Amino acid sequence: LQHMVIAGAQPYGLPLDEITLPEKLKDVGYATVGIGKWHLGMYNNASLPTRRGFDHWYGFWSGGESHATHVFPPLMGGILDLNDDEVIDRTKYGVYSAELFGMKAAQYIQQHAADKPHVPLFLYLALQNVHNPLESPEKYQARAACVNIVNKARKIFCGMAA
Repeated sequence: LQHMVIAGAQPYGLPLDEITLPEKLKDVGYATVGIGKWHLGMYNNASLPTRRGFDHWYGFWSGGESHATHVFPPLMGGILDLNDDEVIDRTKYGVYSAELFGMKAAQYIQQHAADKPHVPLFLYLALQNVHNPLESPEKYQARAACVNIVNKARKIFCGMAA
């Protein structure tokens, strides 16, 4: 694991004998939720976030998905990589990932507060921006910090960070 990233097609991931933070926190009574990018391997079921300590997971298992279509790799047709626990979510096409993950985080926090107010919550939020591919809604590129940027790629990147 001393190289770039763990891509979805690679036949390995975070070693299964490595204890994760959510596993440790579950051991002491926390509820655990992960949202966003997993990127630690998906080559077998034991490597999935819901098998590595998260009670719930919403987001990508791989990396480099389109921010709006949630397809990886986005330029080759690819596969839909938006997962609600271990079920593919086909209902969020066109929803920008930063907005989607923010909404999901708020939902999980509210649900947890209502259902388990005396149980501590660990919520891991790994936003996709700023990450390839360069994609951001026009409304973010139109913000004051970005509006005067001429270079198209930099303007998109600014929108991702804004």
